[in-house]
Amino acid sequence: MNFTRVIIFIPLLISSCASIETEYPASWAKLTSNSNQECPNVSGLYLNKGLAAPSNPKPDYLSSPHKLQHLFFPSVWKPNVKNVNLLLTKNKKLQVSLMANSKVEYKNELIINKEEFNCENGFLSFYHEENHSTEGGSYTKTYTVNLYIDKNKNLVAKVIDRQSGFAMGLIPYGHSKSYWYLYSPNKQINKDG
Repeated sequence: MNFTRVIIFIPLLISSCASIETEYPASWAKLTSNSNQECPNVSGLYLNKGLAAPSNPKPDYLSSPHKLQHLFFPSVWKPNVKNVNLLLTKNKKLQVSLMANSKVEYKNELIINKEEFNCENGFLSFYHEENHSTEGGSYTKTYTVNLYIDKNKNLVAKVIDRQSGFAMGLIPYGHSKSYWYLYSPNKQINKDG
């Protein structure tokens, strides 16, 4: 009897782990390379509305129109935000301002360290973690965001969505999906901010 349970459990365990890795879109401009551990210069004013890679898995991590503000502040809802201003300071801080009508709607600062965000292999990386409990089990969702600059000075984000936990409190599972988003610099500020 125990042998039968093991035979049933092993396929469930194997099938409970999945990973979908989305390739960087060939039609987008090449990413700038930075061979040292320096952060890419992400400073600039970017449109909040971004473009999702056509190859992103469905359902998409960010609901249309793929707002940049949600990469930094997933729990902050500011519907009037048109632009996101990023300022990477010399003292290793990233100031993030959500802008509407040339007015700051929300502002926060991240400090470069191993816990909030860091720079590695030429990109800036940070993450959010959420813990959930349901009647069917518990799970943890982790969103890792890697920021790059492309040759056209666009901000490019790779989001890695990981989820792991225990179904029915017994069966371990995990999955990982990656998504790509492109945010254009706002070269002309208009009355809408």
